[in-house]
Amino acid sequence: MEDYDYRNCMQMMNVPSQYSPMMEMPQDQLMGMFPRCYHIIMPEVGRMCDRMCAQYGPMFNPSRQMLDSMVDDIDNRVGADVDMDYQDFEGCENRQFVLGGFGGGRRRFRRDLISILLLRELLRRRRPHFGGFGGFGF
Repeated sequence: MEDYDYRNCMQMMNVPSQYSPMMEMPQDQLMGMFPRCYHIIMPEVGRMCDRMCAQYGPMFNPSRQMLDSMVDDIDNRVGADVDMDYQDFEGCENRQFVLGGFGGGRRRFRRDLISILLLRELLRRRRPHFGGFGGFGF
């Protein structure tokens, strides 16, 4: 029986035989690279999606008002924790952006981030999970 060499398949797929360092990096290590605010906000986003899926089903499509209400709820739960995490930036050069000089400031940015994470999670839950590359299910 012939020895199987994965490099032959990789060459056929135009994948270089030298892996990218990201391909070999364990998933936990990649997850650890997310900013702390992600680890504060995302569990609440997951809980909110769980509640909405249980109440309305996995194909739930929130109205703009429902989405705003969901974002308000999550922001009320995590806002203080996220703000505490960013107090170190009070004296930095980007202070105008962080403190309110840009489109409503920190709270507006936090709400936009919550909206993005919430919509991405609702969309992710709709897709069938085939395992995908590296177990991420993309």
